[in-house]
Amino acid sequence: MLVVGAIYADTIFSGLARLPQAGEEVYAEQTGWAAGGYAISALAFHHLQMDTVLCGEVGDDLYGRALLDLFAREGLPAGRIYVAPGGSTNVAVTLNWNGDRGIVSYGRAPLAPWEWYRETLDRAPEGSVLYLAARHPYADRLMDTARRLGHVVALSLSWSPDFLRSWKLRDLLAGADMLFCNVPEALLVTQETRVEAAGERLGQSVPEVVITRGAEGADVFHDGIRESAPAIAVVLVDATGAGDVFSSTYVAARSWGWSFGERLRAANWAAGHAIGRIGGGSGSPTKEVLLAHVGPARGVPVKIEEHRDA
Repeated sequence: MLVVGAIYADTIFSGLARLPQAGEEVYAEQTGWAAGGYAISALAFHHLQMDTVLCGEVGDDLYGRALLDLFAREGLPAGRIYVAPGGSTNVAVTLNWNGDRGIVSYGRAPLAPWEWYRETLDRAPEGSVLYLAARHPYADRLMDTARRLGHVVALSLSWSPDFLRSWKLRDLLAGADMLFCNVPEALLVTQETRVEAAGERLGQSVPEVVITRGAEGADVFHDGIRESAPAIAVVLVDATGAGDVFSSTYVAARSWGWSFGERLRAANWAAGHAIGRIGGGSGSPTKEVLLAHVGPARGVPVKIEEHRDA
């Protein structure tokens, strides 16, 4: 697994009764800090025993050093983390309240040279999976190089209205093997008003389109078919990174040869497990824990709909 995207240091507050007004102080029931951004995906893959390389940047500041220490404790190889001399690490503060969250972010980590990223792709065995942030500045070059080297490309979207409407994204979709997005992102990219129509439209460019629907579960569109699986009922502690844990688990289950429905069920369960804990990556399940709850042998049905033209 090659995970390429922005790395953040997350500070998280959970159990807020409300957001503070200007000049007001409110108290949280829980707090903690964790690796954020695409480090969540890398940690989730790592916990599922996938051979994982996280490729991104941190600054040589307190946050950057703390993240490198965390990766070392987790046993996640940090050999492809670019430490920018004099640079600042991306930082985010997450406020969880009323079943949802808000985020305040600072993201200005200096970008590593292109050659540094290209070396990472060159070293990976043929058939590796590149899990790529679509908004990464080198996304087009990373995708082209990965395709040339025989890697599988899983593209991950994030909320940026201008980018989601851009022709750059449409060019990237044409080169992806898998796409992960949520409902608002899918609707904005396609300019559709229904999830079904958005999934079908995206499926014209990407063979495997996965759309998360929060508490309603998730869908996968493939080969003219839509399959759906429900979310699991959990008590929300921290919603940070639930989508990242979902996507990582889905990709891992795909690599294990699980069916589309089995991938959805595993990913939904893992996301639910993560939001019951502080920090998305830190709260992602191990492979042993995941297999104790979901897997091919458990046979929970999924909803399957045909969307082929008659």
